[in-house]
Amino acid sequence: MLGVFFLARVFTDLKMPTFDATTLGLLGISAGAYVGFKVPEKQIKPEGAASSQMADSADPKAGYTPE
Repeated sequence: MLGVFFLARVFTDLKMPTFDATTLGLLGISAGAYVGFKVPEKQIKPEGAASSQMADSADPKAGYTPE
């Protein structure tokens, strides 16, 4: 929304618009939250869980040992 306001003001008045401190603060909080949620969390594998190495392998016979 602020981008549309900015472009409209620049094209109609041919000058840079001014935003108050509250608007810029909210914009900063919004951008910080976006970046914060884009950082992936570490996946913790529970103890005793089977290794996913066999599931990730492209070879269907990987990990097979004949008896």
